[in-house]
Amino acid sequence: MITAQIHDDGWYGPNALLGSGGIGRQAGAGTGLPRPLAGATTDANGNPQFAITETDTETADGSYTVSLAVGFTPPARPAASAANIPLVGLNPAISLSGGTLAGGQTLYYALSAVDGNGNETALSFVVAAAIPSGTQTNAVTLSGLSFSVTTASFNVYRGVTPQQLYRIAAAQPVAAQFIDIGAAETLVPPPDANYDHANFYWRFELLPQTPVNIQSATTVGNSQLQMTVNEFQGMIARISAGTGAGQERQILANTATTLTVAQSWTVTPDGTSEFAVVGAGWQFGSTASMSPATFTLPDRPGMTVEISGRAANVRNEETDPALS
Repeated sequence: MITAQIHDDGWYGPNALLGSGGIGRQAGAGTGLPRPLAGATTDANGNPQFAITETDTETADGSYTVSLAVGFTPPARPAASAANIPLVGLNPAISLSGGTLAGGQTLYYALSAVDGNGNETALSFVVAAAIPSGTQTNAVTLSGLSFSVTTASFNVYRGVTPQQLYRIAAAQPVAAQFIDIGAAETLVPPPDANYDHANFYWRFELLPQTPVNIQSATTVGNSQLQMTVNEFQGMIARISAGTGAGQERQILANTATTLTVAQSWTVTPDGTSEFAVVGAGWQFGSTASMSPATFTLPDRPGMTVEISGRAANVRNEETDPALS
């Protein structure tokens, strides 16, 4: 696939049509897949998470109902802005000093323009910055920035995938370049013309997060466990942290200490990893367009529940979950 841009100085000259908001690449009509949901809080490692509040209510017969309120950050829709979608050079420069960005990673950037009334456009093309390994003091320079004459300021978004971006700079004065020396992420996602609502699902965690000290291409386990043989057959093994995090595999069998999965790990877990056993399927919770989403769960004292939130468009077509 070739990604290209076109530039005409006439768009930005003193005689350019003001307030058109219609020149340049435009956002979709709302039927494409939205970006993954953004969190509403961060964990101890600074990673975005849903903000979950649990309420237990005793009923007349002495039993309990459990209600969850799941906080998330819904994206704004691109506004009818007098500014046009900005252009950005597709080859950012990497500096090995002067910043705090870690090496050995690829970061993705995109810009939006804001007009004098505070209306924000859709995003520019997303550009990738591949930072080499070896230093932890890197900086990234985005150059070749071009804005329409109606642009009052611009916002910058960054992420570790091109789909999941968070704002790192707001209300930046119009300039030809932007330097990221390691700006902190906020929990503000970019405007998303495809977002309509979010669907939330839940499942029980049958074995809590456990450090990995037994692993291979098709196994994971811990020598201190005392599982009943094959009690988790047919359930799901999930790498919940560390190397290989996010992978899920169906369990073929288990011994007292080790799970054997049906398909090899794409990334084999190691001593930095943690794993959990979860139910084989997700149960629907609720739909919400704004935060929080609320729903009721069965009362299972002592059980841990995992929550999955998935952004959807007007056709209820869902994107992959980003947070659980």
